[in-house]
Amino acid sequence: MTGIIDLKSELKPYLNSYENILWVGQPKKGIIIQSSELIMILQGIFFCGFGILLFSIVIKAEVPIIIKIFVFVIMIMGLYFLFGRMMYDAIRRGKTIYGVTDERIIMKEGIIFKKVKSLNIRTISDIGFEEKSDGSGTIFFGTKNIFNFLTGLNWRSSMKPTPSIDKIQEVRKVYNQIIELQKKK
Repeated sequence: MTGIIDLKSELKPYLNSYENILWVGQPKKGIIIQSSELIMILQGIFFCGFGILLFSIVIKAEVPIIIKIFVFVIMIMGLYFLFGRMMYDAIRRGKTIYGVTDERIIMKEGIIFKKVKSLNIRTISDIGFEEKSDGSGTIFFGTKNIFNFLTGLNWRSSMKPTPSIDKIQEVRKVYNQIIELQKKK
């Protein structure tokens, strides 16, 4: 229960005096490997392998320092594609808090700089959700287009084509709560 109280206190500064928090939650924690990231993982393997091969050649050869730096950058890019993106995403999700009030949906995220987005319950026109067999899932706000499957291919896993409440438990319960609020308004 203290976890929910802590999350509510994180959102309190962003509430209007007449608002009440009805639900608060966070995305699933830890490293998540999605099937849509396969291309980025393969690129990471390629860049790491290519970078290590080049680095082993360049380190022994007498080449300008700029070439050694360039090869080092290729290796770093490979490591980011392989591991860095997923670690960044896990840290970002650990710092993300979602809230549903009687007036709006609040999404607070950010590792260094805090970013707060809110959606007025009355003005949300398109809302949908995806649910896994364990009841977890994502709620989408706005029109989902055909290219949303490319989300996992971004360098930064946090880039989303539409606002969403990502990877939460009991997604259907939260979705129904939002729909009920829309009906009342």
